[in-house]
Amino acid sequence: MASSESSPNMAPSPSSRPTQHDIAIKAGVHRATVSLALKNSPRINAETRERILEIAQELGYEPDPMLSALAFYRTRQRPASFQGVLAWLTNSVLDSQLHHPKFHYNRYFSGAAKRAQFYGYRLEPFNFKRQNLSPRRINAILAARSIQGVLLCPPHKGSIATDFNWNAVSTVTFGYSLPSPDLHMVASAHYRNTQRVMRELYARGYRAPGLVINAAVDRGSGHNIYAAYLVEQNLATPGVSIPPLFHDSEEPDLAMFEGWLGRYGIDALLVPQNNITALLGKIGLKPGVDIGVAGIALTENDAFLAGILERDEEIGMTAVDMLVTILRNGERGVPAVPQRTHIEGRWIEGETLRPVLPLPSASPASPASPASPAATPRSHAL
Repeated sequence: MASSESSPNMAPSPSSRPTQHDIAIKAGVHRATVSLALKNSPRINAETRERILEIAQELGYEPDPMLSALAFYRTRQRPASFQGVLAWLTNSVLDSQLHHPKFHYNRYFSGAAKRAQFYGYRLEPFNFKRQNLSPRRINAILAARSIQGVLLCPPHKGSIATDFNWNAVSTVTFGYSLPSPDLHMVASAHYRNTQRVMRELYARGYRAPGLVINAAVDRGSGHNIYAAYLVEQNLATPGVSIPPLFHDSEEPDLAMFEGWLGRYGIDALLVPQNNITALLGKIGLKPGVDIGVAGIALTENDAFLAGILERDEEIGMTAVDMLVTILRNGERGVPAVPQRTHIEGRWIEGETLRPVLPLPSASPASPASPASPAATPRSHAL
């Protein structure tokens, strides 16, 4: 009786679509080796991996989408076994991303850690400066511990060391602060959030909203806050141009700030977080009474302000979702096609804006005449 077990020299059957088993037969390796090679796993040496990939291409192998979906479903239905460690990589002297209540990164970390645990990973912080580790040393530590996934948190000031070996890991970063390398990224939807704030201000009767923003924060948003501010201003009040007030410190210079308010007749402020209310007090202005104030990147600590509360934990969770996906796909290094995922925040009413103006009702006997843009804010669909 002929043996039913395939030998390494047997050719795959041409009657069905090629499988990983067919590739294994032709390559003379175990099917598990083929699976790892197709995921670009560093556990397989480069020569073997390339040979398997060439055979897969020669046979016309394509993953079966139904089997992939079934495997994904089964994985989600059972508790994840321990998969290893994901690195949370920072470059901050103070490590403020994890400890300062005004920074978003500590909530990113919280969400990311929860999501990592769901997949069977533990999230562990590494810091170039705080731990006095060179990029080469961190690369060596990650390799020795078989850590292949990195969540990168770029600082608002300074940069991540450029001689870090990105090709050894799969990486997802946060925001637009990092000019290079161009990695997969998750960020708050700064453009949409600012758009929502501007439209809320016009709906409440404010006519001259002004943006006050730290220049580094603007860069970290990819200039999306600045762009949305200018676009919404032009749509609501064509011909009116109020430039943003940029600054490079925790708050703008008092004299410059007061002069800017008076020059442009500012009646409402857009600010990233609660870093302006104390300055308003110095010039005798009460938020919500004398001037409107709305945040465009609020944290839970700023909840008394009206504006957009960013979904920080969801951003951290989404980053882990993306990282686990590219890990499973065997993607390493700087991606050829970087993906950008934006998470919209939610509006909170706060205490620093007047209520929304009621819509004018027209009398059936005498229809209202069209109002001029200078007198009545243009309405926007939110």
